[in-house]
Amino acid sequence: MSISQTISSWKQKSEVDYFSLFVPLWLAFDAWCKDKYGLSDQRRCLEALKNDEINNKTYHKMKSLLNGNDSMSITFKSHLNQLEEALKSNPIYYEEAGNVRSTTTTLSFKNALTDRSVKKYENLFRTSGQHNKIEIVPGLYVTDEIQKIYKGYIEILYQVRCYLFHGNLKPDKENERIIKNLYLTLKDLLNEI
Repeated sequence: MSISQTISSWKQKSEVDYFSLFVPLWLAFDAWCKDKYGLSDQRRCLEALKNDEINNKTYHKMKSLLNGNDSMSITFKSHLNQLEEALKSNPIYYEEAGNVRSTTTTLSFKNALTDRSVKKYENLFRTSGQHNKIEIVPGLYVTDEIQKIYKGYIEILYQVRCYLFHGNLKPDKENERIIKNLYLTLKDLLNEI
Protein backbone atom coordinates (compact mmCIF):
# COMPACT_ATOMS: atom_id res chain seq x y z
CA MET A 1 0.00 0.00 0.00
CA SER A 2 1.39 3.40 -0.95
CA ILE A 3 1.75 6.18 1.61
CA SER A 4 -1.04 8.17 -0.09
CA GLN A 5 -3.39 5.17 0.20
CA THR A 6 -2.39 4.76 3.86
CA ILE A 7 -3.06 8.44 4.54
CA SER A 8 -6.38 8.30 2.73
CA SER A 9 -7.40 5.15 4.59
CA TRP A 10 -6.57 6.63 8.02
CA LYS A 11 -8.34 9.90 7.16
CA GLN A 12 -11.46 7.95 6.18
CA LYS A 13 -11.38 6.05 9.48
CA SER A 14 -11.19 9.36 11.39
CA GLU A 15 -14.55 10.56 10.06
CA VAL A 16 -17.40 10.54 12.58
CA ASP A 17 -20.11 8.05 11.61
CA TYR A 18 -23.32 9.72 12.80
CA PHE A 19 -25.44 6.77 11.68
CA SER A 20 -23.61 4.55 14.18
CA LEU A 21 -23.88 7.17 16.92
CA PHE A 22 -27.57 7.88 16.32
CA VAL A 23 -28.72 4.28 16.84
CA PRO A 24 -27.62 3.84 20.49
CA LEU A 25 -28.74 7.39 21.31
CA TRP A 26 -32.20 6.59 19.92
CA LEU A 27 -32.24 3.35 21.94
CA ALA A 28 -31.45 5.29 25.13
CA PHE A 29 -34.21 7.79 24.32
CA ASP A 30 -36.67 5.01 23.53
CA ALA A 31 -35.86 3.12 26.75
CA TRP A 32 -36.25 6.32 28.81
CA CYS A 33 -39.58 7.08 27.15
CA LYS A 34 -40.93 3.56 27.74
CA ASP A 35 -39.76 3.63 31.36
CA LYS A 36 -41.27 7.07 31.95
CA TYR A 37 -44.71 6.34 30.54
CA GLY A 38 -44.92 2.59 31.15
CA LEU A 39 -46.16 1.89 27.64
CA SER A 40 -44.63 -0.84 25.49
CA ASP A 41 -46.00 0.52 22.21
CA GLN A 42 -43.49 3.01 20.83
CA ARG A 43 -46.03 5.23 19.06
CA ARG A 44 -48.25 5.53 22.15
CA CYS A 45 -45.17 6.34 24.21
CA LEU A 46 -44.16 9.13 21.84
CA GLU A 47 -47.67 10.57 21.83
CA ALA A 48 -47.65 10.63 25.66
CA LEU A 49 -44.24 12.32 25.55
CA LYS A 50 -45.34 14.94 23.01
CA ASN A 51 -48.35 15.87 25.15
CA ASP A 52 -46.54 16.05 28.50
CA GLU A 53 -45.58 19.67 29.17
CA ILE A 54 -45.23 19.22 32.93
CA ASN A 55 -43.01 16.20 33.68
CA ASN A 56 -41.11 15.91 30.40
CA LYS A 57 -37.44 16.80 30.93
CA THR A 58 -36.68 16.78 27.19
CA TYR A 59 -39.47 19.29 26.53
CA HIS A 60 -38.19 21.57 29.29
CA LYS A 61 -34.64 21.27 27.97
CA MET A 62 -35.80 22.25 24.48
CA LYS A 63 -37.73 25.18 25.94
CA SER A 64 -34.64 26.34 27.81
CA LEU A 65 -32.40 25.98 24.75
CA LEU A 66 -34.81 27.79 22.42
CA ASN A 67 -35.29 30.66 24.86
CA GLY A 68 -31.62 30.87 25.82
CA ASN A 69 -28.79 32.99 24.43
CA ASP A 70 -25.81 31.08 25.86
CA SER A 71 -23.40 29.14 23.63
CA MET A 72 -25.21 25.81 24.12
CA SER A 73 -28.55 27.41 23.12
CA ILE A 74 -27.00 29.07 20.07
CA THR A 75 -25.44 25.76 19.00
CA PHE A 76 -28.72 23.88 19.51
CA LYS A 77 -30.65 26.42 17.43
CA SER A 78 -27.98 26.23 14.74
CA HIS A 79 -28.35 22.44 14.60
CA LEU A 80 -32.14 22.79 14.28
CA ASN A 81 -31.59 25.16 11.36
CA GLN A 82 -29.09 22.76 9.78
CA LEU A 83 -31.59 19.93 10.22
CA GLU A 84 -34.22 21.96 8.37
CA GLU A 85 -31.73 22.77 5.60
CA ALA A 86 -30.75 19.09 5.28
CA LEU A 87 -34.41 18.04 5.09
CA LYS A 88 -35.05 20.70 2.46
CA SER A 89 -32.15 19.59 0.26
CA ASN A 90 -32.94 15.87 0.60
CA PRO A 91 -36.71 15.45 1.14
CA ILE A 92 -38.10 12.62 3.22
CA TYR A 93 -41.85 12.04 3.28
CA TYR A 94 -44.08 11.42 6.28
CA GLU A 95 -45.30 7.87 6.70
CA GLU A 96 -49.02 7.57 7.24
CA ALA A 97 -50.81 4.76 9.09
CA GLY A 98 -50.04 1.36 7.63
CA ASN A 99 -46.62 2.48 6.36
CA VAL A 100 -48.16 4.30 3.40
CA ARG A 101 -45.81 7.11 2.39
CA SER A 102 -47.16 10.48 1.49
CA THR A 103 -46.08 11.62 -1.94
CA THR A 104 -46.38 15.30 -1.14
CA THR A 105 -45.92 15.84 2.59
CA THR A 106 -42.23 16.21 3.40
CA LEU A 107 -40.67 16.21 6.84
CA SER A 108 -39.99 19.81 7.76
CA PHE A 109 -40.54 22.50 10.37
CA LYS A 110 -42.34 24.38 7.60
CA ASN A 111 -44.72 21.45 7.42
CA ALA A 112 -44.56 20.07 10.97
CA LEU A 113 -46.99 17.39 12.07
CA THR A 114 -48.14 18.95 15.35
CA ASP A 115 -51.26 16.84 15.90
CA ARG A 116 -51.10 13.32 14.52
CA SER A 117 -54.66 12.41 15.54
CA VAL A 118 -56.14 14.90 13.07
CA LYS A 119 -53.13 15.07 10.70
CA LYS A 120 -52.54 18.74 11.46
CA TYR A 121 -49.47 20.11 9.69
CA GLU A 122 -48.25 23.61 10.55
CA ASN A 123 -45.60 26.02 9.33
CA LEU A 124 -43.59 26.80 12.46
CA PHE A 125 -41.50 29.50 10.79
CA ARG A 126 -42.31 33.19 11.22
CA THR A 127 -41.28 36.34 9.38
CA SER A 128 -39.39 39.19 10.99
CA GLY A 129 -42.56 41.34 11.09
CA GLN A 130 -44.63 38.78 12.95
CA HIS A 131 -45.03 38.75 16.74
CA ASN A 132 -44.54 35.81 19.12
CA LYS A 133 -41.40 34.40 17.57
CA ILE A 134 -37.95 33.09 18.50
CA GLU A 135 -34.87 33.83 16.40
CA ILE A 136 -33.15 30.55 15.57
CA VAL A 137 -30.25 32.00 13.61
CA PRO A 138 -29.86 35.62 12.51
CA GLY A 139 -32.87 36.51 10.36
CA LEU A 140 -34.67 33.14 10.77
CA TYR A 141 -37.61 32.90 13.18
CA VAL A 142 -39.93 30.20 14.49
CA THR A 143 -43.08 30.39 16.55
CA ASP A 144 -42.66 30.88 20.28
CA GLU A 145 -45.10 28.01 20.87
CA ILE A 146 -42.46 25.60 22.12
CA GLN A 147 -44.94 22.73 22.45
CA LYS A 148 -45.59 22.84 18.69
CA ILE A 149 -41.88 22.94 17.92
CA TYR A 150 -41.30 20.02 20.29
CA LYS A 151 -44.11 17.96 18.75
CA GLY A 152 -42.86 18.69 15.24
CA TYR A 153 -39.31 17.78 16.24
CA ILE A 154 -40.30 14.49 17.88
CA GLU A 155 -42.33 13.54 14.81
CA ILE A 156 -39.40 14.31 12.49
CA LEU A 157 -37.08 12.36 14.80
CA TYR A 158 -39.37 9.34 14.84
CA GLN A 159 -40.08 9.38 11.11
CA VAL A 160 -36.37 9.52 10.23
CA ARG A 161 -35.70 6.78 12.77
CA CYS A 162 -38.33 4.61 11.02
CA TYR A 163 -36.73 5.19 7.63
CA LEU A 164 -33.30 4.34 9.03
CA PHE A 165 -34.29 1.28 11.07
CA HIS A 166 -36.47 -0.17 8.29
CA GLY A 167 -33.66 0.14 5.74
CA ASN A 168 -35.24 2.93 3.68
CA LEU A 169 -32.60 5.58 4.34
CA LYS A 170 -29.45 5.33 2.25
CA PRO A 171 -26.24 5.93 4.21
CA ASP A 172 -25.14 8.73 1.89
CA LYS A 173 -23.74 12.20 2.68
CA GLU A 174 -27.09 13.98 2.31
CA ASN A 175 -28.88 11.64 4.70
CA GLU A 176 -25.92 11.78 7.06
CA ARG A 177 -26.48 15.56 7.40
CA ILE A 178 -30.02 14.80 8.59
CA ILE A 179 -28.88 12.08 11.00
CA LYS A 180 -26.00 14.23 12.28
CA ASN A 181 -28.28 17.12 13.24
CA LEU A 182 -30.89 14.83 14.76
CA TYR A 183 -28.13 13.18 16.78
CA LEU A 184 -26.68 16.49 17.96
CA THR A 185 -30.07 17.96 18.95
CA LEU A 186 -31.28 14.77 20.64
CA LYS A 187 -27.99 14.48 22.54
CA ASP A 188 -28.55 18.00 23.91
CA LEU A 189 -32.11 17.15 24.95
CA LEU A 190 -31.04 13.93 26.67
CA ASN A 191 -28.42 15.69 28.82
CA GLU A 192 -31.14 16.15 31.45
CA ILE A 193 -31.86 12.43 31.70
